[in-house]
Amino acid sequence: MAASAIVFAAFGLRSFSGFGAAMAAIALLTLFTGLDLRGAVLPLLAILSIVNTAFILIRSREHARWREGGLLLLGALPGLGVGLTFYALGSDQGLRLGLGGLIALLGGWLAIRGGWPEHKSFPRRAGPLAGMIAGMLSGAFGISGPPIVVYLSGRRLNRHEFRATLMVFFIVLDALRLSYFTGAGRMNAALWLLGLSLYPLSLLGTWAGERLHARAGENTYRRLVGATLAAVGLAIAVKAWLALAGGA
Repeated sequence: MAASAIVFAAFGLRSFSGFGAAMAAIALLTLFTGLDLRGAVLPLLAILSIVNTAFILIRSREHARWREGGLLLLGALPGLGVGLTFYALGSDQGLRLGLGGLIALLGGWLAIRGGWPEHKSFPRRAGPLAGMIAGMLSGAFGISGPPIVVYLSGRRLNRHEFRATLMVFFIVLDALRLSYFTGAGRMNAALWLLGLSLYPLSLLGTWAGERLHARAGENTYRRLVGATLAAVGLAIAVKAWLALAGGA
């Protein structure tokens, strides 16, 4: 029951804002279900995420900025390799704490202002750099959304283009993640059965998030995206602080 509610809420959040499902699901599933993070939660999210991402992308593909997504992926793929190398050497909780705090502050600022300042924008050539940072963070810490959210917030996209372009980026990362877990032998019959049993709730959450997305105004949407980014950053920082405190 707890897993069903968490999956519904996490994918509803992603469908509405374009991101946030992984962080919400990882935190809540490990806290309330007792599922192992590496052995169960991450592979399970790989099963659920790719279908839900594809569902949103197919329905919103006419809004996607495909060139923006391609430029982001151009940097993300080599960045992912760097991040995985860093991860293999051991993750730095202090760095994670600082990263989470920075993301939380930036998200709070975007929420208060209602988006990126109108008179400022990121040049398109910054896309591969944002993608590389996202790829490195994804490999090292399992986080990829924040740098992309910040970059696209500064590209003056409307809420439909913003979310659809995020899906272009995430569908590739979802496919790579699922391929990795399958090739590494981390998928088993029990995980596939659990994933299949949760698909209806994840898709229902995605549908509910789409309904909210369609009804939200531009300013409300941008403020909620900023608030979601702040919550993600705060969760990262708190998790790192608890890990540091536990190791002290």
